[in-house]
Amino acid sequence: MINYETKFKETEIGPIPDDWEVVEFGKALEVNPQRRISKGTKVKFIAMTDLDPFDKKISSFEVKEFNGGSKFMNGDTLMARITPCLENGKTAFVDILEKDEIAGGSTEFIVLSGKNNLTDSKYIYYLTISPDIRNIAIKAMSGTSGRQRVELNKLEAENIIIPNIKEQNKIAEILSTLDDKIVLNRKMNKTLEEIGRAIFKRWFVDFEFPNERGKPYKSSGGKMIDSVLGEIPEGWDTKEAKDIFEFAKGFEPGADSYSAILEEGMIPFYRVSDLYSGSNAGNFIDKELAVSEAVCNKQNVMVSFDATIGRVAVGLQGAYSSGIRKIYPKSSFSYFGNPFIYFWVNSSSFQDTLREYSEGTTIKHAGKAVNYLTITFKKETVERFEDYCSGIYSQLLNNLDEIESLTKIRDLLLPKLMTGKIRVK
Repeated sequence: MINYETKFKETEIGPIPDDWEVVEFGKALEVNPQRRISKGTKVKFIAMTDLDPFDKKISSFEVKEFNGGSKFMNGDTLMARITPCLENGKTAFVDILEKDEIAGGSTEFIVLSGKNNLTDSKYIYYLTISPDIRNIAIKAMSGTSGRQRVELNKLEAENIIIPNIKEQNKIAEILSTLDDKIVLNRKMNKTLEEIGRAIFKRWFVDFEFPNERGKPYKSSGGKMIDSVLGEIPEGWDTKEAKDIFEFAKGFEPGADSYSAILEEGMIPFYRVSDLYSGSNAGNFIDKELAVSEAVCNKQNVMVSFDATIGRVAVGLQGAYSSGIRKIYPKSSFSYFGNPFIYFWVNSSSFQDTLREYSEGTTIKHAGKAVNYLTITFKKETVERFEDYCSGIYSQLLNNLDEIESLTKIRDLLLPKLMTGKIRVK
């Protein structure tokens, strides 16, 4: 049961619920708890890239020999200690291991876990992502610009507030229920994407689209003809993608135009680092600054062409940076819809072309790759694909909308639960 009323007491860090305690961070929980892995042992290894911003789940891992780094087990929380990963919300809860299994990871993780009878491990994850603790960690950073790290002694010495273990368990249960539904929707979207990609490949790469009898075209004896790209179905054509689609480049309003807070008259502004389907923008800008071609809606397919090239996202609404392209059909090719575009830009041929023709050493730029992208198609088959996959695409967007709603509820509850402004019994 959620209770909005409580009594507060004054402390050295301000008013807190009268039955909560002020405790030093390093005494309230285990920081880098001792875990043992012998060097050379093959373990699951979590890199910083295996964590997505503001996502509880660890998205991937590799198995390799352990030669140093962080060590953790199920129930631990991984928090990035280096900029900009900490600011970007790279924090995750470890639950992908077997019982008593110990894994390794980046040296740039701080490993956190609960203390017996004092703090609950699941609660620790939510404590770590709460605004107050994130700000404490960011203020504890030092070092040169661009390579700042959290100083553990500063972090451990900071005072925090905690409820009793029973209330911690209930807070974690409420927030976990929301996160579990978010994770389920993401799993559903992953499955939908895999289905859509498989259909796209079967129809437009393997040429096994249904023939007039509903049989796979190529393997059922469908006539193939020679082309500059090899054999293609009779009646099909190959065109340069730039003749079919617009690749609308974003713009740079200038760092002075950014606001971390959404105020009246502002819209979200997405950079490449924000480019995840349904994600929140890291900054906002005055909508009067937005260039009309560089504004997207949730239906649009967005692809990064600079830095981390080939990142694909939908479900975004706002303006976007010059490292991103919005891809949509030219008027004479309007039968190419967002479902086709989405699964095309996720295809290996598109992604491989972007990587092959990207330029730069430290920062990659794939703008010239547009000149080398081609599409083999027939109008009627594209239209059939749109009909066939429109439901998949719509469900993807619906799931993203639900994720957005659940995330807003969680993010609204989180700071209130962590400060005692909302109590649970």
